[in-house]
Amino acid sequence: MLSTLALVQGGDTGVLEHMSSVLRWLHVWAGVIWIGHLYFFNFVNSFTMPKLDGPTKKALVPQLMPRALFWFRMGAAMTWVTGIVLFAIIYMMQKNFWEGQSSANPISNRGWWILLGVVFGTVMAFNVWFIIWPNQKNKIIPAIRDGVAPDAAAVKLATNASKLNTYLSVPLLASMVSQHFSMWIGQPQIYIPVVCVTGWGFTWLLYKQSANVKSM
Repeated sequence: MLSTLALVQGGDTGVLEHMSSVLRWLHVWAGVIWIGHLYFFNFVNSFTMPKLDGPTKKALVPQLMPRALFWFRMGAAMTWVTGIVLFAIIYMMQKNFWEGQSSANPISNRGWWILLGVVFGTVMAFNVWFIIWPNQKNKIIPAIRDGVAPDAAAVKLATNASKLNTYLSVPLLASMVSQHFSMWIGQPQIYIPVVCVTGWGFTWLLYKQSANVKSM
Protein backbone atom coordinates (compact mmCIF):
# COMPACT_ATOMS: atom_id res chain seq x y z
CA MET A 1 0.00 0.00 0.00
CA LEU A 2 2.80 2.43 0.90
CA SER A 3 4.61 1.70 -2.35
CA THR A 4 1.41 2.30 -4.29
CA LEU A 5 0.87 5.64 -2.56
CA ALA A 6 4.47 6.54 -3.34
CA LEU A 7 3.85 5.90 -7.04
CA VAL A 8 0.72 8.04 -6.87
CA GLN A 9 2.56 10.85 -5.14
CA GLY A 10 5.34 10.55 -7.67
CA GLY A 11 2.92 11.18 -10.50
CA ASP A 12 2.05 7.72 -11.86
CA THR A 13 -1.32 8.64 -13.34
CA GLY A 14 -2.09 5.04 -14.32
CA VAL A 15 -1.88 3.87 -10.73
CA LEU A 16 -3.90 6.89 -9.62
CA GLU A 17 -6.63 6.22 -12.15
CA HIS A 18 -6.96 2.56 -11.18
CA MET A 19 -6.90 3.29 -7.45
CA SER A 20 -9.41 6.11 -7.67
CA SER A 21 -11.76 4.04 -9.87
CA VAL A 22 -11.85 1.14 -7.41
CA LEU A 23 -12.09 3.41 -4.39
CA ARG A 24 -14.91 5.47 -5.91
CA TRP A 25 -16.83 2.28 -6.66
CA LEU A 26 -16.36 1.01 -3.10
CA HIS A 27 -17.18 4.46 -1.72
CA VAL A 28 -20.49 4.67 -3.56
CA TRP A 29 -21.39 1.04 -2.85
CA ALA A 30 -20.72 1.37 0.86
CA GLY A 31 -22.56 4.69 0.89
CA VAL A 32 -25.67 3.07 -0.55
CA ILE A 33 -25.58 0.45 2.22
CA TRP A 34 -25.06 3.11 4.90
CA ILE A 35 -27.53 5.75 3.75
CA GLY A 36 -30.10 3.15 2.74
CA HIS A 37 -30.17 1.80 6.29
CA LEU A 38 -30.17 5.34 7.69
CA TYR A 39 -33.33 6.16 5.72
CA PHE A 40 -34.92 2.87 6.70
CA PHE A 41 -34.38 3.64 10.38
CA ASN A 42 -35.67 7.20 10.11
CA PHE A 43 -38.49 7.03 7.58
CA VAL A 44 -39.78 3.48 8.19
CA ASN A 45 -38.61 1.86 11.40
CA SER A 46 -39.02 4.86 13.70
CA PHE A 47 -42.68 5.20 12.73
CA THR A 48 -43.41 1.46 12.81
CA MET A 49 -41.94 0.36 16.14
CA PRO A 50 -44.15 2.58 18.34
CA LYS A 51 -47.22 0.87 16.85
CA LEU A 52 -46.10 -2.64 17.85
CA ASP A 53 -47.09 -4.25 21.14
CA GLY A 54 -44.58 -5.32 23.78
CA PRO A 55 -44.38 -9.05 22.93
CA THR A 56 -43.95 -8.30 19.24
CA LYS A 57 -41.12 -5.84 19.94
CA LYS A 58 -39.52 -8.31 22.33
CA ALA A 59 -39.43 -10.96 19.60
CA LEU A 60 -38.61 -8.69 16.65
CA VAL A 61 -36.09 -6.11 17.88
CA PRO A 62 -33.33 -8.52 19.08
CA GLN A 63 -33.44 -10.20 15.65
CA LEU A 64 -33.87 -7.20 13.38
CA MET A 65 -31.80 -4.44 14.93
CA PRO A 66 -28.42 -6.18 15.44
CA ARG A 67 -28.46 -7.31 11.81
CA ALA A 68 -29.53 -3.93 10.46
CA LEU A 69 -27.09 -2.07 12.70
CA PHE A 70 -24.23 -4.36 11.61
CA TRP A 71 -24.59 -3.34 7.96
CA PHE A 72 -25.35 0.23 9.02
CA ARG A 73 -22.09 0.69 10.89
CA MET A 74 -20.00 -1.36 8.44
CA GLY A 75 -21.34 0.77 5.59
CA ALA A 76 -20.49 3.90 7.57
CA ALA A 77 -16.95 2.71 8.27
CA MET A 78 -16.25 1.69 4.68
CA THR A 79 -17.71 4.90 3.28
CA TRP A 80 -15.62 7.03 5.63
CA VAL A 81 -12.36 5.10 5.10
CA THR A 82 -12.62 5.08 1.29
CA GLY A 83 -13.62 8.74 1.33
CA ILE A 84 -10.61 9.75 3.40
CA VAL A 85 -8.25 7.76 1.17
CA LEU A 86 -9.79 9.35 -1.95
CA PHE A 87 -9.41 12.77 -0.37
CA ALA A 88 -5.75 12.05 0.34
CA ILE A 89 -4.70 10.67 -3.03
CA ILE A 90 -6.80 12.88 -5.31
CA TYR A 91 -6.99 16.17 -3.45
CA MET A 92 -4.02 16.36 -1.09
CA MET A 93 -1.28 14.40 -2.90
CA GLN A 94 -2.30 15.83 -6.28
CA LYS A 95 -2.80 19.28 -4.74
CA ASN A 96 -6.28 19.63 -6.24
CA PHE A 97 -7.51 20.95 -2.92
CA TRP A 98 -5.22 24.01 -2.94
CA GLU A 99 -6.09 25.66 -6.24
CA GLY A 100 -7.87 28.75 -4.99
CA GLN A 101 -7.83 32.01 -6.90
CA SER A 102 -6.02 34.02 -4.24
CA SER A 103 -4.03 33.75 -1.02
CA ALA A 104 -7.15 34.86 0.85
CA ASN A 105 -9.10 31.96 -0.66
CA PRO A 106 -6.57 29.17 -1.29
CA ILE A 107 -9.10 26.34 -1.40
CA SER A 108 -10.29 25.36 -4.88
CA ASN A 109 -13.96 25.30 -5.85
CA ARG A 110 -13.90 21.50 -5.97
CA GLY A 111 -12.07 21.58 -2.66
CA TRP A 112 -14.95 23.35 -0.92
CA TRP A 113 -17.38 20.64 -2.00
CA ILE A 114 -15.11 17.81 -0.95
CA LEU A 115 -14.43 19.57 2.35
CA LEU A 116 -18.18 19.67 2.95
CA GLY A 117 -18.35 15.92 2.35
CA VAL A 118 -15.36 15.16 4.58
CA VAL A 119 -16.69 17.22 7.50
CA PHE A 120 -20.29 16.00 7.29
CA GLY A 121 -19.22 12.40 6.65
CA THR A 122 -16.89 12.42 9.64
CA VAL A 123 -19.60 13.79 11.93
CA MET A 124 -22.04 11.16 10.67
CA ALA A 125 -19.60 8.26 11.02
CA PHE A 126 -18.76 9.41 14.56
CA ASN A 127 -22.46 9.47 15.43
CA VAL A 128 -22.91 5.94 14.13
CA TRP A 129 -19.98 4.36 15.94
CA PHE A 130 -19.85 6.35 19.17
CA ILE A 131 -23.45 7.41 19.85
CA ILE A 132 -26.05 5.35 17.96
CA TRP A 133 -24.43 1.92 18.10
CA PRO A 134 -23.27 1.98 21.77
CA ASN A 135 -26.67 3.14 23.00
CA GLN A 136 -28.50 0.57 20.89
CA LYS A 137 -26.13 -2.23 21.86
CA ASN A 138 -25.88 -1.54 25.59
CA LYS A 139 -29.14 0.12 26.58
CA ILE A 140 -31.95 -0.02 24.03
CA ILE A 141 -31.91 -3.48 22.44
CA PRO A 142 -31.21 -5.39 25.71
CA ALA A 143 -34.01 -3.54 27.49
CA ILE A 144 -36.55 -4.35 24.77
CA ARG A 145 -35.32 -7.96 24.69
CA ASP A 146 -35.91 -8.22 28.45
CA GLY A 147 -39.35 -6.68 28.23
CA VAL A 148 -38.55 -3.43 30.03
CA ALA A 149 -38.68 0.17 28.89
CA PRO A 150 -35.30 1.36 27.53
CA ASP A 151 -33.56 4.29 29.14
CA ALA A 152 -35.28 7.44 27.85
CA ALA A 153 -32.06 9.45 27.72
CA ALA A 154 -30.33 6.79 25.62
CA VAL A 155 -33.28 6.62 23.22
CA LYS A 156 -33.33 10.40 22.85
CA LEU A 157 -29.57 10.61 22.30
CA ALA A 158 -29.51 7.87 19.66
CA THR A 159 -32.62 9.24 17.95
CA ASN A 160 -31.28 12.78 17.75
CA ALA A 161 -27.93 11.57 16.40
CA SER A 162 -29.74 9.54 13.75
CA LYS A 163 -31.92 12.50 12.77
CA LEU A 164 -28.86 14.75 12.53
CA ASN A 165 -27.24 12.19 10.23
CA THR A 166 -30.35 12.13 8.06
CA TYR A 167 -30.26 15.89 7.59
CA LEU A 168 -26.50 15.93 6.96
CA SER A 169 -26.76 13.08 4.44
CA VAL A 170 -28.48 15.22 1.80
CA PRO A 171 -25.65 17.77 1.31
CA LEU A 172 -23.19 14.92 1.81
CA LEU A 173 -24.65 13.10 -1.20
CA ALA A 174 -24.62 16.37 -3.15
CA SER A 175 -20.89 16.74 -2.47
CA MET A 176 -20.29 13.29 -3.96
CA VAL A 177 -21.83 14.28 -7.32
CA SER A 178 -20.99 18.00 -7.33
CA GLN A 179 -18.18 17.64 -9.87
CA HIS A 180 -20.78 16.72 -12.51
CA PHE A 181 -22.52 20.11 -12.22
CA SER A 182 -20.53 23.03 -13.61
CA MET A 183 -22.71 25.66 -11.94
CA TRP A 184 -22.19 24.05 -8.52
CA ILE A 185 -18.44 23.84 -9.03
CA GLY A 186 -18.26 27.36 -10.44
CA GLN A 187 -19.93 29.03 -7.46
CA PRO A 188 -19.66 26.87 -4.32
CA GLN A 189 -20.18 29.90 -2.07
CA ILE A 190 -23.72 30.12 -3.48
CA TYR A 191 -24.67 26.53 -4.20
CA ILE A 192 -23.41 24.90 -1.00
CA PRO A 193 -25.82 26.95 1.17
CA VAL A 194 -28.60 26.46 -1.40
CA VAL A 195 -28.09 22.69 -1.45
CA CYS A 196 -27.98 22.52 2.35
CA VAL A 197 -31.12 24.58 2.94
CA THR A 198 -33.08 22.95 0.11
CA GLY A 199 -32.01 19.46 1.15
CA TRP A 200 -32.89 20.05 4.78
CA GLY A 201 -36.30 21.34 3.74
CA PHE A 202 -37.00 18.23 1.66
CA THR A 203 -35.81 16.03 4.53
CA TRP A 204 -38.26 17.76 6.90
CA LEU A 205 -41.04 17.07 4.39
CA LEU A 206 -40.04 13.41 4.20
CA TYR A 207 -40.34 13.12 7.99
CA LYS A 208 -43.81 14.67 7.80
CA GLN A 209 -44.86 12.34 5.00
CA SER A 210 -43.47 9.28 6.81
CA ALA A 211 -45.67 10.04 9.81
CA ASN A 212 -48.75 10.13 7.56
CA VAL A 213 -48.25 6.84 5.68
CA LYS A 214 -51.23 4.67 6.53
CA SER A 215 -51.06 1.04 7.59
CA MET A 216 -53.04 -1.65 5.76
